[in-house]
Amino acid sequence: MYAYETLAFDRGSVREKDRNGFLHVKISPLTRVQVAPYYGREIPGFEELGLERDKIYYGYRPEEELKKESTINSVNGIPIQLRHHADFADNPAKETRIGATGTEATYKSPFLMNSLHFFDKKAIDLIESDAMKELSLAYRYKPDFKSSGEINGQKYDFTMRDLSGNHLALVEKGRAGREVLVYDENPNSQGGIMDNLALDSMGFDQIKKLVGQ
Repeated sequence: MYAYETLAFDRGSVREKDRNGFLHVKISPLTRVQVAPYYGREIPGFEELGLERDKIYYGYRPEEELKKESTINSVNGIPIQLRHHADFADNPAKETRIGATGTEATYKSPFLMNSLHFFDKKAIDLIESDAMKELSLAYRYKPDFKSSGEINGQKYDFTMRDLSGNHLALVEKGRAGREVLVYDENPNSQGGIMDNLALDSMGFDQIKKLVGQ
């Protein structure tokens, strides 16, 4: 039997290390309510929908979908990958798997949140050095192009329905923005195409630059 010895990094930290060197994060956001840009080819069923492969479409990830019980349950106990790699029981991405989410997923507006557990020293070093700490959720969803509109002055072409998580990725820059990262301090103390998985992995400013907007 192994005893755990937790070492807090600093006052108010939500990060702890055990005697094995594993990093445990009590709470962190996985994704958030957002209007985000996606290439047509990233959208499930884009050909059947008649979408252009290289055109940018804006998808809305609304609160009512993120707080669904099915969505919340789908991000419990999923793998954490170093960058994006689809991960399935019959086709596991073991070489890039660096940890797993916990089983305490919850929705706290505007974030879908959970605990995180990192088992890989290289990944832990990247997090602790701030070299890589943003997070990107990969999930299946149904694009609802009958539900377009505008929110907070930002237009969107479709709404993302029935989200179901596959993996969470540690990335350099996440599409969900800087707020979706491996937490350090207690938040209360602070002031794709991959097998039809949406990837929250490219920032809005990056895509605007790519398409020259």
